Amino acid sequence: MNEPANSLAMNPWRLTGFRVVVLTVLILIVILPSLFSLFGFRDMWKPWKFAVLLPPFFDTASITGAVDSVRQGYDPLMNNPGDPVARPLNYPRIWYQVFTFCGLDSSYTNHVGIVLALLYLIGIVLIARRTDHLTGIMLSFLLWSPYSIMAIHQGNIDLMLFFIVALGINLIPNRPLLGCLAFVFGAILKIFPAFALAALASSSPRKVIRLGIPAAIAIVAYCILILPDLAHIRANTPAAGWGSFGVGVVWARVRELQLPSYIPNVGHAASYAAIGLCFIFAFRARLLGRLPRFPAFDPLHEAAFRAGAAIYTGAFLLGNNYDYRLIFLIPTVPLLMALSRNGNSILAICAKASLITIVASLCYPWIRWSLQDTIPYGRVITYAIDESTNWTLFALLIFLQFCSLPDWMFKPGEWRGIIFSRC
Repeated sequence: MNEPANSLAMNPWRLTGFRVVVLTVLILIVILPSLFSLFGFRDMWKPWKFAVLLPPFFDTASITGAVDSVRQGYDPLMNNPGDPVARPLNYPRIWYQVFTFCGLDSSYTNHVGIVLALLYLIGIVLIARRTDHLTGIMLSFLLWSPYSIMAIHQGNIDLMLFFIVALGINLIPNRPLLGCLAFVFGAILKIFPAFALAALASSSPRKVIRLGIPAAIAIVAYCILILPDLAHIRANTPAAGWGSFGVGVVWARVRELQLPSYIPNVGHAASYAAIGLCFIFAFRARLLGRLPRFPAFDPLHEAAFRAGAAIYTGAFLLGNNYDYRLIFLIPTVPLLMALSRNGNSILAICAKASLITIVASLCYPWIRWSLQDTIPYGRVITYAIDESTNWTLFALLIFLQFCSLPDWMFKPGEWRGIIFSRC
């Protein structure tokens, strides 16, 4: 479990995954400004084949613009004229409140966008701790993938949330209270990091219950407190049928075909019903001991896998998420790489399939660019590839998460003793 650390102590010049990722991050820090100086903001992103949004750091501008809107007397969740295209704000109020307190208006958009990008890169480095060189190469490749670079290009706040989640993951093995607080803070900024609390399953049963339950209650209380704002945030967030992942994406696409409304509505409900049945069968199979168990791994990588997998599957269930949020799959890679070497077991096969689908998902713009105009029905086929990849990955990660959970979670008789035992 500590082989990379021991090997590093014996050979300080050994190429580790951490060093590979640090080198990749340094190269990226040099390459992106160089591309900007050579080609300008619009053209510097051409190698990654995604649509460029202007002005620079388009999503950051929504928050800094909200500060301008507040100064003009507007409520940004209702009316946000400070945004470059007047988009109503779709983030919790704490964002523009903190930015207003710090004086970060639209004139600081580029500065904030650069800081967000640097925080994301630090988060990637944190995820690479105690990995081997092959895992480092995989992490580096995913860092350069289209949707990872797209998140940087847009200056999306998910970059900061990635850093917070990565920090929490690194704290969970030895300082679970601080790790838990990091996840709660992330949930305050934007709700979905709450799913990262699944990383607590890597701690002792007592810590899982005594930290996880209060943290979950705090997040639920916060959601109730801002419930009216959450309704506005959801309404302000477009439910796209493309460039997104989640249960509702394909049905949003069906709605665009102008078919009778009951077809996408019934299909959407049927999707949730089918997923619910799968959860019941998986839970029962684990309860009866019919699912394989994970071997022992580095607790850091276990926490990273559980956090990343839970964020992806939780966000998937919420409905529609723009594809830059796929960056939260990156923390799952170290454990999946280790698990894929576990012989020819069903777990190893699922880990390899998960890695393939993660690469395909994060690199989808390259797939779309290479196929959609070169083969018959290319646009339909590439869309089908994207959706089938997302759903396959969702199913694989649900299965692997059930297999990774500790046995005590499926023995309710042990819960009372854990809850009421003396500290």
